[in-house]
Amino acid sequence: MIVNSTIEETLNKVDSFIATPVGRSMMPILRESKDTVVLERLTESPKKYDMLLYKRKNGKYVLHRLLEIRENDYVMCGDNQLIKEYGIKDENIIGICKGFYRKEKYIDCQNKLYLMYVRLWCISLSLRKVLIFPMNFSFRVKGHLARKFRSHK
Repeated sequence: MIVNSTIEETLNKVDSFIATPVGRSMMPILRESKDTVVLERLTESPKKYDMLLYKRKNGKYVLHRLLEIRENDYVMCGDNQLIKEYGIKDENIIGICKGFYRKEKYIDCQNKLYLMYVRLWCISLSLRKVLIFPMNFSFRVKGHLARKFRSHK
């Protein structure tokens, strides 16, 4: 999830925008507060598996993957999520992620290895429960232990 009230305004003025995602919804591909994404205005119809920046009804900006194109809306889901989000319309979509930086390395969203990862990850949505729960559980345990360790210092 990206939280910044000027993103929409910025993308309306410039061709691209670099941001640091906040939240774990796109892990493992995007790491919270570590990786940066290159966002651009959407100039053509989105395609299945695009990472789209959209604005929810509550005003929050979200960067999730397009899983399904329906007649009147889109179905989105974060790579680290299990529940699909329905009802995303063209007017909600603000931009598209064209690539991202992991450390100093740029990964283009048209890169063949990246696209292979995306397809495998998205078709395994039902298997994510098996993959994501242990990963999220380990983050919670790690965070709990770190807080406990800090409080004993």
